[in-house]
Amino acid sequence: AQARMREALACKTPLLLSGAKTLADLARLQPDSTLDARLVQGMAERRQKGTLTPGESALLTHIEGRYVVERDRPRGEALLRQSISEAAKLPATSVDARKARAYSYTSLLFSSAKAGEYEQAWRLFGEEVGGQLPGRCALAVTTDVERTFVLARGPEGQLVGHHDASRRAPLHEELQGLVPDAMTDLLRACPAVEVVARPPLHGRAGLLPEDLAWAYHSVRASPGATGARAPRRLVVADVLAPEALGLPTLGGWAGLPGDEATMLLGRQATPSRVLEAMTDATQIEVHAHGLMNPDVSEA
Repeated sequence: AQARMREALACKTPLLLSGAKTLADLARLQPDSTLDARLVQGMAERRQKGTLTPGESALLTHIEGRYVVERDRPRGEALLRQSISEAAKLPATSVDARKARAYSYTSLLFSSAKAGEYEQAWRLFGEEVGGQLPGRCALAVTTDVERTFVLARGPEGQLVGHHDASRRAPLHEELQGLVPDAMTDLLRACPAVEVVARPPLHGRAGLLPEDLAWAYHSVRASPGATGARAPRRLVVADVLAPEALGLPTLGGWAGLPGDEATMLLGRQATPSRVLEAMTDATQIEVHAHGLMNPDVSEA
């Protein structure tokens, strides 16, 4: 990677944000004074040109914070907070702003993990999703390149953390073993476990063993909150895929005891009906097949 970046930097063009992020990661994994200097110089030049969009500016602030936080934690965390603030001022349609916010929380979380500040990290997990996390029987997990960070709240509210930076291969599709056995054992005394898993972990199977009752955590608006809408959950399931795709049916959706969700099942789940039902839903679940194009970045 260092060799490829030296080739790229030989080009007489401004430093791309993707290149800057790569250099920031390399600076953490295997510092190189020449490449590090080129990163600092390249970021300064991009700022001076004044050609960045507001979203790109927020993303560049993140990259600077991601680099600096490994060398000067207070200054680096201040930059990461600045990036989150810059992103908050931009519309939700700004992909760069959304990346800046998510990536900055990643760096803040691992900064706390590295310092062993687990209570602070627990608050950060909650801050990012917009609500206080459960005080017991909960798990929070995030990954970032070579790093893994896991926090668990036991049945008595005890907080246990695990931070590792030794991964040298991509994560498997199934996530067995990502959560240490000792943390899983702590959660076995819980009747059920709520899990906060940040991308790219959210929604994937195998994070906890099958003999544990667990579900992904969702933030619920307080009924007394100013301007908060009454909760209305929408479930779209048993979706019928076009025959030409040759996809198997996903099976019936029995719902949950006492579940008051609005259900759109099978042939009821037409695009127009789903879109109409989404307009005033506070939580939306879609149980359907997904198609991915591996040739298109992030598709």
